[in-house]
Amino acid sequence: MKPLLVFLAVITHGVSFSMNWEKPHVPGELFVKFADKAPLQLRKTLVENVGARIKTKFRFNKAVLLQVNDDHLREIAQKLSTSPYVEYVELNAYRKIFAKSNDPFLSSQYHLELTHAFEAWDFVTGSRKVKVAVPDTGVDYGHPEISPNYLFNEGEMGKDANGNDKRNNGIDDDANGFIDDWRGWDFVDNDNDPVPCGNPKIAYHGTFCASLIGAKGNNNLGVSGNNWESSLLGLRFLDDNGLGTLENEIKSFEYAILANVNIINASFGGDEFSQVEFDTIAELSKRGILLVAAAGNDTENIYWHPSYPSSYQLDNILSVAATNKEDNLASFSNASRRTVHLAAPGVNIYSLGLWTGSYNPMKSSGTSFSAPQVAGAAALVWSRFPASSMKQVKERILRGVDTIEKLKPWLISGGRLNLFKALEDDLVAPAMVQNVTLEKATITSLDLSFDPSGDDDDNGSAMDYEMRVSSLPITSVSDWENALPVKLTWQVAQDGRRINTRVPALPLNSEGYLVIRAIDNVGNRSELCPPIRYALTKVKILQSISAESITDLKMEPPWTVRSLADAPRVLTPSEEGCNYKNEIDASMVLPRLHSGSRKIKLVVRSQHYLEENFDFGLIEISTDGGKNWQTIKSYTGSQAWWVDVVSLPESAAKRRTLIRFRFVSDLVRSICGWFIDNISVVTEE
Repeated sequence: MKPLLVFLAVITHGVSFSMNWEKPHVPGELFVKFADKAPLQLRKTLVENVGARIKTKFRFNKAVLLQVNDDHLREIAQKLSTSPYVEYVELNAYRKIFAKSNDPFLSSQYHLELTHAFEAWDFVTGSRKVKVAVPDTGVDYGHPEISPNYLFNEGEMGKDANGNDKRNNGIDDDANGFIDDWRGWDFVDNDNDPVPCGNPKIAYHGTFCASLIGAKGNNNLGVSGNNWESSLLGLRFLDDNGLGTLENEIKSFEYAILANVNIINASFGGDEFSQVEFDTIAELSKRGILLVAAAGNDTENIYWHPSYPSSYQLDNILSVAATNKEDNLASFSNASRRTVHLAAPGVNIYSLGLWTGSYNPMKSSGTSFSAPQVAGAAALVWSRFPASSMKQVKERILRGVDTIEKLKPWLISGGRLNLFKALEDDLVAPAMVQNVTLEKATITSLDLSFDPSGDDDDNGSAMDYEMRVSSLPITSVSDWENALPVKLTWQVAQDGRRINTRVPALPLNSEGYLVIRAIDNVGNRSELCPPIRYALTKVKILQSISAESITDLKMEPPWTVRSLADAPRVLTPSEEGCNYKNEIDASMVLPRLHSGSRKIKLVVRSQHYLEENFDFGLIEISTDGGKNWQTIKSYTGSQAWWVDVVSLPESAAKRRTLIRFRFVSDLVRSICGWFIDNISVVTEE
């Protein structure tokens, strides 16, 4: 799925031109990604023609950062975006830390007890083989709690062929593009010393985060991180004010790739989408690197008001909200049932400040300090299960949370981090799902039932179930991997003897085979159940319209086509940032319907987040060419993606029938909007 794109100006040749000029950005700098088909000489000519020079070439995402005349920045961005040889153009925006407050004294690390770290340490206390990068305000690698667990670069240590100290011989001894980088890198000052400097209230941030991951444990000194042993890599890209550019963030990510890290902790972010940031994190995913990202401190639902990188829909991201000692969502924490995965304590967290020759503990709050606890948990999982993939580590953490009822509306997992459960030594898979019965098929959904499965074979109860479908029988794990995952909603019947489940949104006229598997709390999966043959009720499709095919679709402003995190392109009256204006009354009219059938149905896949009982999405029909309209469906309040099947009146068979989607908002308050993914007019005749 492509993430949310905020469009300002144009879409030309399929290029996204995403600029918010009101947001702070580096003057006179533009990220540009050339299309693969663009010859090198042509790229050079494009750069020269706008009077630019290449400041930075990135190794892994193949983008470049241009320096241009700031007086003509908008004009140059517009010109580059219209070239068919340019994939995207964007500003060099800023990222900032997500600390909330600080206080120099606290007597205990309550978060370790709350997340069951003490029990987890009976399993494992960490490993120097697991590498965690902390791109931040810098890490105080000389701190006695950090130094034993710091990842010093052995390729730049010791003596060179001339007997000189590699740490300061002025030579790139390990040929990684950085000279004397024996202790990481400072991308703010462009030197080999990532130690924090400047404002101490800001400078401690990176060290604090690193200490939560891996402050040395069991050493009779101060505090302990989630790992008593680890390999922490400090990278400074945030300055004395806690601000950093996208350019330096990407450079720090690329350095982490070169260092072969397993995990990156991202306790920072911003509200501007960046394609270059997205592409780089996607590259991290290809390399099996987990990115643990703080959700942010703006008290927002970040599905609708994104915070990046936390809001990107990428497999390698774990997005983390903050909770307090009572497991309530912190008053400042961002959250989202659709994009934030789990929570960890983030209020009054106690750990390290800078080393000034004496022990200097700090207390602070923010999702900045929730994320490193999850990064530390991932490091523990990798220490105990070193052969695990990035996805397996992520799943262990998510399936091992303490599920908390009051967090369910706000988090994908519905729970708070539990280190002990993430490390559970459970090698017994659930029993295979038995006695699957197809109860009912409609034109878009299936109702099924099956016997509950155990957690460890037949013992206990499975935590979850998953389903995949295919046009061919699914009889092996390989078949399963190639089959299509489908959303499954299930509940235990009142007598506890059966599981009732619904698959709500299958493609029209689809048929094939389905298979269900049970999953336990650490991600063990049952064997495949025997494939079940299914077929939806057949329909004749009279019209099919989506944001990808809008020929003859009449849209009154502000109806337009946009992108969402979980849908590449949608039809919507909402503007950028997923907000609609007040006092809207605008329609989107489908092409005229020609059908002799008297049994016509409208199939609509949509979601809506509207001010309940004040703002409405209406589906209306006219059988006299648009003179008079009748409401056949009304939406208000909130509803996540769903497929509605609406029966049209028999009068819809007339030749002058029109269908429209009308959006009406009142004078005062707006929320997010109405988003339509696909519209089909069908008949069962």
